[in-house]
Amino acid sequence: MEALQQSGSFKDRGMAYMCSQLQKQGVSRLISSSGGNAGLAAATMGRKLGMAVRVVVPTTTKPLMLERIRAQQAEVRVHGANWNEADGLARDMVAKEETAAYVPPYEDPLLWEGHSS
Repeated sequence: MEALQQSGSFKDRGMAYMCSQLQKQGVSRLISSSGGNAGLAAATMGRKLGMAVRVVVPTTTKPLMLERIRAQQAEVRVHGANWNEADGLARDMVAKEETAAYVPPYEDPLLWEGHSS
């Protein structure tokens, strides 16, 4: 069943739940760091909810994934040699934008609740 999710992974369920909860809290922009399915899931769910999405990815991210994230109308920022560097920039961006929220790729109770649904 997971292969039938838009991103091809279980990430969509967790991201859908987290993004919808953030929207209810007044968040209008999502900022994520990822090199793969989590960024794609954040972009997909943000688009479906009418939220602006920025995904910060490391330089090692495959061109196909960049295309897939951009196809969901997300802004993609390539930064850093690895995920840790991309994640640091994403967190810095969130700190500067009042209506933005950080959407982690894997470690958040809202994600876990959505994944388990």
